[in-house]
Amino acid sequence: MPLTMQVLMVLLSAAATAVSTLVLWYLRAINRQVDLAVARIVKLEDATDQLRQRKQDCQNEFISQTQFLRETGYTRKQLDELVQLVKHLEGKFDVVEKMPEIAGQIASQTVKQMLEYQKNVRAS
Repeated sequence: MPLTMQVLMVLLSAAATAVSTLVLWYLRAINRQVDLAVARIVKLEDATDQLRQRKQDCQNEFISQTQFLRETGYTRKQLDELVQLVKHLEGKFDVVEKMPEIAGQIASQTVKQMLEYQKNVRAS
């Protein structure tokens, strides 16, 4: 082989080595970018899973607006019933408090009627 051919082969192999080195360097850079992207995707998936879990926890712990309104209405109805019972009891307590006065009036009226009856019996 002539010398020029050898020089040409050396130059071609040097050029091939340089091109291979550049390709390898670009592939490594692409690999690093892919690894970074995968890490970001994993991080985002974890955050998404956490949000899904928090949403599920919120749905389990909190009642819906319809349930809230239903429970509020039921509670209001029970409160109204309790207020009515308290008013009824207050009325009975008023009667109990006035019982001595009422008994005194009944006794007074009874005595008056007895006296009138006795007067009528004596007068007749």
